[in-house]
Amino acid sequence: MVAEDETAVAAGSSDVPTTVSFSEEKGAEEQAASSDMPRKKPRWEKPPPLTNAALRSRTLFVPARQQTLLRLPSGVMKQVTLEPGKMISIGKFGTFKADEIIGRPFGLTYEIQADGSLNIMQQAVAEALVEIEATNENIFDDGESQALSYEDIQALKQGGATGRVRILHSQKEIIQKQLEGNKSYELRTTYSQEKIMKRKESKHLHFFTPLPPDTFHVAAYHFERSPDKVRGMRSDALAQCLSFANVQAGGKYLVVDGIGGLLTGAVLERLGGSGSVHLIHDADSPPALELMPLFNLTPSHTHGVLKTMHWAATEPAWTLRE
Repeated sequence: MVAEDETAVAAGSSDVPTTVSFSEEKGAEEQAASSDMPRKKPRWEKPPPLTNAALRSRTLFVPARQQTLLRLPSGVMKQVTLEPGKMISIGKFGTFKADEIIGRPFGLTYEIQADGSLNIMQQAVAEALVEIEATNENIFDDGESQALSYEDIQALKQGGATGRVRILHSQKEIIQKQLEGNKSYELRTTYSQEKIMKRKESKHLHFFTPLPPDTFHVAAYHFERSPDKVRGMRSDALAQCLSFANVQAGGKYLVVDGIGGLLTGAVLERLGGSGSVHLIHDADSPPALELMPLFNLTPSHTHGVLKTMHWAATEPAWTLRE
């Protein structure tokens, strides 16, 4: 006799009774019910392939909520994160609203106004060099060439005067008056005058230029900030490494990166999401690659492209532990 809590006799032929398990019936009902319910969205989906427009937009337009490089009047590069609705400070050169540059093209130069708004500075038109007879031989650096004192310059600033920029063709007072008060300015060569002009601009003007996160600027920023971390790798040397290795889209490359991910990021940028990069390391866990986020690479650049392996895996006799 079959227990009632386990099986039941199905109606049918009396010669060969058919038994059906209650657990099987329950499983069939749950399966039917689950088929009617919508499937849950997976936690992570494969990113779409990169298009030419997506590849260009990474280095064409200033992104939001990502790291961005700014070139300051002093020539130094500063790293900032542009959060919509926030004010961005660049030290003594002033503050500005992040929304003013988000979505705009890279490479534009902005002048910071007193209220935090920005004005786009027009590029200078190339002027023909004028030969002058002045030389630097009659100049004596005795500290008395400048007629304006420190107090005079501070009075100009407090009076609302702003810096003078040639490319704006505007009559700004501070730099203009300093040049007029410099007794030796007219005695200098054109090249020497330009050096003085740039030095005054970097001291008194408030402007900056957003730079695209390409290999050149990322490498130059890290070389300028911490050359020891990148082992003295300049942007031109990094470009030679990529050229000698013939790095191009669709290729397969073994990478040994000892400069914090700078080399890996440069290779991934050139691949554009097509190809494979096997990063060999000697750590117990995959390397952090702390310098690579500044490239602002998308998930499509790395998913299915970047793989890591330990040095031990390169040995012919190496096997996985059970």
